[in-house]
Amino acid sequence: ATELDGLWLIHDKGDRTENPEDIMSDDCVEAWSSALATDTITNLMAEYQNKKYMTICDSIEQVKSKVGEDIVVSDLVELIKAKFNPTDSSYSTKSRTVLNLKSSGVSAATRLSHRAELPRATDAIGDALDMMADLVPGEFLMQVIADVEDAFWIMPNRPDERRFFIAKFGNKYAILLRTAQGSRNAGLTFGTFIALVGRCVQSLFVVPEFRRSRTLEELRLQIYADDPWGIIRGTQQRINMSLCK
Repeated sequence: ATELDGLWLIHDKGDRTENPEDIMSDDCVEAWSSALATDTITNLMAEYQNKKYMTICDSIEQVKSKVGEDIVVSDLVELIKAKFNPTDSSYSTKSRTVLNLKSSGVSAATRLSHRAELPRATDAIGDALDMMADLVPGEFLMQVIADVEDAFWIMPNRPDERRFFIAKFGNKYAILLRTAQGSRNAGLTFGTFIALVGRCVQSLFVVPEFRRSRTLEELRLQIYADDPWGIIRGTQQRINMSLCK
């Protein structure tokens, strides 16, 4: 039993197929190093280092001096995400990096013991209907949505596991100091954190004098990965006050 048993669904199916110690050798460094060094990747890595998400090293010897002799270097993959702007029917693109831990064997040596559960679309619809049923004259509903910037990068990884989260781009190496996008437990780690944040935020909107027959809150919150969604009930003044909390 672990502290996560009462929070998330148990997902441990004995899916680890490799011993973590067996995948570390000098051969791994050559076999799974990526030579990718586009201008976009170089700029992204510099930005991540400025934010203290990673440490960039000039040589493999420098990497080993920081995390130890036994390391695994994984491919760095660039993903380009297109976003549609309905205002002018244009698309904007944004690049991000993913560490390919499957090719280096790190994923096979990792066990995912629990699975985070996201709310369904019907949960948000039910919240909206409950809030709508409790409206009084002068009140209306407002939907709000937010985006958690650099969501997965918020969570630091364990210092003793950083030897498994190393990427090479061009002639440089990067030691990831935060949970790697591409690691099996990154989603669970961030999901646990954002679930706690969501509960804390939700507690701010339970005001006794504004309770109704079907809703105790002035705002109902659902969190879809890194996109919190909410619906607020009240007059314009109350909604403005809620948004300022």
